[in-house]
Amino acid sequence: MARYSFSNILEAFSITKSSVVSVVGCNGKTSTMDAIALAYIEADEHNSALVGTTTKVGADQLPDDTQIFYSLKELKRAHAEGKLNRLGCLTGELYKGMLTDPGVDAYSEAMGYYDICVMEADGSRHKPLKAWREHDLPIHPQTTLTIGVLPIDIYGMHPTEENTHAFEKFCEVHGTVENVDAKLIYNMITLPDQLFKNSPGKKLFYINKCDSDEKLEKAEQLIAELKNLGLNLDIVFGSIMNLEFYKFL
Repeated sequence: MARYSFSNILEAFSITKSSVVSVVGCNGKTSTMDAIALAYIEADEHNSALVGTTTKVGADQLPDDTQIFYSLKELKRAHAEGKLNRLGCLTGELYKGMLTDPGVDAYSEAMGYYDICVMEADGSRHKPLKAWREHDLPIHPQTTLTIGVLPIDIYGMHPTEENTHAFEKFCEVHGTVENVDAKLIYNMITLPDQLFKNSPGKKLFYINKCDSDEKLEKAEQLIAELKNLGLNLDIVFGSIMNLEFYKFL
């Protein structure tokens, strides 16, 4: 298969004006959200982006100069006074220094003041593996694209309590697992109550942390196996830290 290199993250994820993006998965969600928003506002001096979370995210993980609003009323006041910056964040009440979900209706109204909206809609406590429980994945209903992020490192990994969020649920869903193989990743992606649960609109699988030739080759092998298993999703692989993105033609 021929490898195509995208020119930037906006092309890789097909981000256009009015995109409403929810980012889920493990190891790369916040970085992906930030990178999309920054690339969009840098693409044109008139572009604007709203970021936030439907779960929790550290305020210090947002891009520098993000204009944070702690209520919709505060955001609307800034707009009325002509003080709305091109990169904004709407949050609910702070929880232990973390930004929280302002609510579906508040997000829906706030979206009208920006060109795109990108939300982190999942949590994994920095662990590379996860199983999703009933209360997980609060996806905003206006989402047009859900990006499911998983790191290439999990391919061949032995799941443990240390590297797997909701390990008990993981064992319940997948049984006893010696090493993560393509079939298990396929199930993580396709089972109706797992990675893309509650996701309206388009779905895209992103394999992150492919930051070496060895890991790129490993991703290519995984993608070939997923395709052979019948996965019918757009797949992008690369490195969010290096801003390198690829797909197979």
